[in-house]
Amino acid sequence: MGIRTAVIDTVPIIHLIEINGLKVLEIFDHILIPKTVIDELGIKGKFNEKMLPKKISTKITTLDKKIIAHSKKIVSKYKLSKVDSTVLSTAISRKLKLIITDDLELRDISQKFGLIPIGSIGIILRAYRENIIDKRTAKNLLDKLYKQSSLFITKELINYSKKAIKDYSKKSRKIK
Repeated sequence: MGIRTAVIDTVPIIHLIEINGLKVLEIFDHILIPKTVIDELGIKGKFNEKMLPKKISTKITTLDKKIIAHSKKIVSKYKLSKVDSTVLSTAISRKLKLIITDDLELRDISQKFGLIPIGSIGIILRAYRENIIDKRTAKNLLDKLYKQSSLFITKELINYSKKAIKDYSKKSRKIK
């Protein structure tokens, strides 16, 4: 079912909580959550680890000296926040390829390091393709992401994503 291990940033957790969509994280086998992310979520009062789907193996990562040193370099070079630089440093130091983030700046910088960023929309689409959620749920989550969450996205992007669901549905029916 899941695709592999990823490091998650604060913002996608918040957006998925806002739309009651944490189930889509089941596309991952393992999710690493840096302690700085947990701390930031705690400050915002929006998260409890028990909210994550039980099918996912999650691990809160502490900051070892290597990650702290790397994080400081990234903060000074790219002017990222402490949390974002920790997410990036965790992925790099653990030789992971995936970062879950909706932060455009972190997405751009992570690609410079050869990492693959995936955001809330991509996770919803993948969850649909992997039959974790059905077509109606996927479309509803996309609508909620646009209307109810704090994620800044355009209606055009939502429509494009819904078209991708429709196209995938047609394609998968032809294969069967």
